[in-house]
Amino acid sequence: MTPRRALLPAVAFIMATPSFGQVYISGVVTHAPDSATARITFYNNTIEWNEVEAGAEALDAHGHFALRIPWAKPGPASLTIAEQYTKLFLFPGDSIRLTVDYDKFDSTLHYYGPGAAENNYMAADMLGNFVYQASAYMAFEDGNEYKLYVDSVEQLSNALWNASDTSAMRPAFRAYMRPELQYRFINPRYMFQVGYDQVNKNFYDKEVPAGYFDFLKAIDLNDQAAADNGTYSTALNRYLSELHDSHVAWPDSLPRVQQKEHWIRSCYNYRKSIFRKKVLDHQLTSFLKGQLERSSASLSFLDSLVKDYREICQNPEYVEIIDEKLAQSNRMAAGQPAPEATLVDSTGNEVLLSSYKGKVVFIDFWATWCAPCLVSLPKSHALAEEYKDRKDVAFLFVNVNDTPERWRNFLRKGKQSGENLYADEERSNRIRKEFNFDGIPHYVLLDKQGRFINSNVPGAEGAKPLIEEALK
Repeated sequence: MTPRRALLPAVAFIMATPSFGQVYISGVVTHAPDSATARITFYNNTIEWNEVEAGAEALDAHGHFALRIPWAKPGPASLTIAEQYTKLFLFPGDSIRLTVDYDKFDSTLHYYGPGAAENNYMAADMLGNFVYQASAYMAFEDGNEYKLYVDSVEQLSNALWNASDTSAMRPAFRAYMRPELQYRFINPRYMFQVGYDQVNKNFYDKEVPAGYFDFLKAIDLNDQAAADNGTYSTALNRYLSELHDSHVAWPDSLPRVQQKEHWIRSCYNYRKSIFRKKVLDHQLTSFLKGQLERSSASLSFLDSLVKDYREICQNPEYVEIIDEKLAQSNRMAAGQPAPEATLVDSTGNEVLLSSYKGKVVFIDFWATWCAPCLVSLPKSHALAEEYKDRKDVAFLFVNVNDTPERWRNFLRKGKQSGENLYADEERSNRIRKEFNFDGIPHYVLLDKQGRFINSNVPGAEGAKPLIEEALK
């Protein structure tokens, strides 16, 4: 006999009709792990990409959950149940019910009720995993063959959309999916040029056929309806990188800092010249945010750029983001005290960053899933070996936005130099914000008083002369 408890989600679905400005989502998850939690999250915007939790509830003994969350306008979200994850698209007022077998998550996920049409498509799209399929560029050496392969995957992606696009889908969802489908394969095609040497553990540039990057020229540079779409923004970044940013030249006689400032100014002005309206606001904000996070340019130069930006950008929320980033950059300037951070060592003991005062400290922020990190790690380890007999130098390898299992498995694979520390998701997010970086690998150098020498060191090669100067 079916337990009486099993009827509750269906009853709740009938009785709990959310008011406008809320979403009600409930479900039954079979074979769920003990103590599993259902979490709904979303990103605050496509500039900062800060993950926000809309609601969470532990599954009961029968795998049931029911969540009522505030939801102001149609938009994407994510549902995480224990270690499984799927994408959502939610409308204010929706009541969605789902069923899924945890062990066969992607293939058994199904939705019912208002919002089912959009989310059943999202589930099928996740199952198809088209962008991942298309990202097999490491397996190809011939660019023309790879383009044909990506074309075939894109056809499958479009076929699923065409088969799923019914009258039940609402205009806001179609408007969201249009740039997703139109631009999602730009990045895989662009990445073909990156090769990886398994023997020497190094990336290399592949030979690219003439005219290979012509697909970038077909991108609509001012698709205003897609201005804040993350997939479109990535496509524009690839356009900018290949067709402008990588070709900026400067006089060799300029000092290194002035070379960097010349490049930034050229890239900034080029964006001003080709973009308009909402796209201009988004692209200038994204570019400036990146420079304020990782640039070695002088603060006075960056401040002058921000002043120009404030006169152009029409989005006050974006201006607020850049103003905060500029303030953070000032807090990260040489001589400023580094923020405190609480980390965990391989034995599970907590370690304070401030406990290393009295030593010059080199920090390598990395993750096991980050290919550039894994390529760069040996260089950092080699530098650590050079200073292993110095008691006044410390090398910290801080694993961020990773799982403790993957981190420990990596450490077990071989001898590791320096001190290996871990930051869980909450601490990783705090560290990235307080140390003002998004991408990894990221390197920081502190003096013996715990102050910044450089909050954005250009790798192990750039660290050695700074360490030597600090030790004097």
